[in-house]
Amino acid sequence: MTMEIKPVRPIQPTLFARDVLSVMPSRFAGNLVIESKTATKKSSAQDHDSSNGKTSNPSEEEESSIAEAASPTSSAPVVHFSRDNGGLLIDYSHGKGRVIVLSDPFIVANNGVNRADNLQLAINIIAGYGGLIAFDEYHQGHAITHNALIQYFAGTPIVAMCLQLALIVLIVVWSRGRRFARPLPLPHVDRRSSLEFVASMAELQQRAHAYDLALENIYARVRRVLVRHAGASNNSPRTEVAKRVALRSNLNQQELESLMRNCEDVINGAPTNARRSLDLARRLRKIEARLGLRMRSREARQAAEKV
Repeated sequence: MTMEIKPVRPIQPTLFARDVLSVMPSRFAGNLVIESKTATKKSSAQDHDSSNGKTSNPSEEEESSIAEAASPTSSAPVVHFSRDNGGLLIDYSHGKGRVIVLSDPFIVANNGVNRADNLQLAINIIAGYGGLIAFDEYHQGHAITHNALIQYFAGTPIVAMCLQLALIVLIVVWSRGRRFARPLPLPHVDRRSSLEFVASMAELQQRAHAYDLALENIYARVRRVLVRHAGASNNSPRTEVAKRVALRSNLNQQELESLMRNCEDVINGAPTNARRSLDLARRLRKIEARLGLRMRSREARQAAEKV
């Protein structure tokens, strides 16, 4: 950037040249040329008069313009640093402020501010006159304000990566939430115990004092088991059933026949109570246990559910 470039010294002691011995511009620095509009107009008027064969003297308005240019409040530009081909740093008054023109941004750039006294010159420019300093960054692409985070990652692949990840997440959510086939019912799990019905019926029969109905449910199943054990038919009389069961086991025929008769009497309407019905049910269960006919698969399952 500074190949074959010589340092530039200030041409007059101004605020911008304070504590600055020299600055180092780049080889791409521009040259600022100052032209006077008044002198241009005067020269054009003299050329016009010469062409008409007249010689003109300065008018009162021209003398007033020259006097204003020489006054302390003149708006003429001030050259602080200059090279052979033109100025490097100038400033001039404009309205209530002043405009500072530096023809080489390398002097205040990151890679040039540490050359020579470039840093001191930058400090003098900012703190020279005081007040509010405005930086025109339009040519740097900062004409429109943006979100600081988005602007930080602008021009990098981070923004594209974030957009791709967001698109992937949306696709996954959409695909997971979309049904691709007919709706299927949820699996139904029956959490009720098989003994709930028995317990409910027992409670109803107890409240209604329907002891005959409860005994009927038990006796009907026990009689079917005894008939099957005896090898008889369901229509066989209780005497024959009791006789065959007694022959195949060590049970007393009279006791078994008497038990069957008492149960049938209660079922057919004979008076009974809770204690007598419970005693008959226990005797029926005891016969099943002695014959080894009680623990069938259903009863084994019910016993396991109780545990």
